[in-house]
Amino acid sequence: VTGTLLSLSADTVRIAIDGIPGNAAAYVLDTRRHLEVASETSHSVGRRAFQGMAVGAVGVGVLAALSYQPCHSTSIMGCMFAPGSPLAAGAIGAVGGALGGLVVGAIIGLVSTDVTWVPAPTAGVHVAVTPLPAGHLGLGASISF
Repeated sequence: VTGTLLSLSADTVRIAIDGIPGNAAAYVLDTRRHLEVASETSHSVGRRAFQGMAVGAVGVGVLAALSYQPCHSTSIMGCMFAPGSPLAAGAIGAVGGALGGLVVGAIIGLVSTDVTWVPAPTAGVHVAVTPLPAGHLGLGASISF
């Protein structure tokens, strides 16, 4: 089997196998030098939205409670929608922060991907990255059978 090294980074090797169009595999080399492959990628919109909601609620709620100032308006309905205490200001801020964080978290979940790496079966297959002269790296693979 022959192939082409598409890219090599400190921890990932991408290889295309010759003779099979569109077939490329990415293998991760970790510090223990075993191979892992990307088994699936996913968008975790729900999890990111929940995280954004939690961070927004806590962050904005705390800021609203800390920045509370009582209303001193003398007009007829000047203090109608003003919170009456730091606790009320924090609660209103938490609701607003949760809604904003929900939207931001959902957007982050849509544009980001999570990759699940699983150990690759390497029975009889050995891959090594070897330093070469002039700062280059060589990729060696062997199959035992």
